[in-house]
Amino acid sequence: MHEVLPYILHGQMKLSDDHEKLISVLNRKITPRGKYLIAVDGMTGSGKSGLSRYLAWQLDMPVIETDMLRRTREEQPSYCLEELKSLIQVRHELDRPVLIEGIFLLDTLNKLGIEPDYMIYVKNSKANAGCALRNSLPEYLDKYEPEERANYVFCTDFINMYNTSNEPASSSEIIYPKK
Repeated sequence: MHEVLPYILHGQMKLSDDHEKLISVLNRKITPRGKYLIAVDGMTGSGKSGLSRYLAWQLDMPVIETDMLRRTREEQPSYCLEELKSLIQVRHELDRPVLIEGIFLLDTLNKLGIEPDYMIYVKNSKANAGCALRNSLPEYLDKYEPEERANYVFCTDFINMYNTSNEPASSSEIIYPKK
């Protein structure tokens, strides 16, 4: 079992069996090491960033968080596309894998002319697109079908990130105390 975990809630970090399964799948995909793009898509608040950071740490590769390159708060996110493409290209020129995560990610990669080698869709039944993105979400989902196209659908409902109570964990969760 891995020691560093992605989600910190109420002073505890949580890890599911799916984390281990996904690490195993991805290790097989990226071994031997080489040029490989893992994309992590999902709605705002679904747990993309936490999962991506955990995967990056476990797989010993960088993660590009597209929020860091977001231009403005528009109907649909607008990113510094040249910078994004450059970050991916630099890693691939070194013949190394890289993770990229963000909302509307398939649209962003399409604008860059890049197809991911492996796609993870993170979903949480309580997550939503946020007020600014609600109008463009149905169009994105219809056009790109990210959940259907994903090689792996990672459900973060076990985290219960939207509950502010300090309820005990269910048997499907593994909880470690925060150091």
